Amino acid sequence: MNKQERIELLKSLIANKEIDRQEDIVQLFKERGFEVTQATISRDIKNLGFSKVQTSQGTYKYIIPDESPFLSSNQVNQFIQQVEIQDNLIRIDVRPGSSMRVKNVLQTRFASWIFALLVDDKTVLIVGKSEVSAQLVYKELVNK
Repeated sequence: MNKQERIELLKSLIANKEIDRQEDIVQLFKERGFEVTQATISRDIKNLGFSKVQTSQGTYKYIIPDESPFLSSNQVNQFIQQVEIQDNLIRIDVRPGSSMRVKNVLQTRFASWIFALLVDDKTVLIVGKSEVSAQLVYKELVNK
């Protein structure tokens, strides 16, 4: 198996299974007849920019970074846990590790209504251009 084939199989496994441990990936490769080391998988994961996010069941899984900032509403909504509004501010609680993905989508989707977006590991804060703009974004987010 060459590097490109290994990378393609790794992407396929991550995209189609909820995997949270590199050892599980090594085992899945082995089940398919390919020997790889955990160090190789670790290096590939780092080079590809994969990250872990919390699932709705409270476990973690690897995810593939977006090649495009566009995600469907369902994909964004799977990361959102709570949305609150006050004046022109909207606080969105998201699953740990997913705030940058959510920020990128919101920034693209609501660009004309947003003045600024601030994120930490599990929170996205939207500063609307006005209270009306914030209300429009809020309504879009809560009417999933």
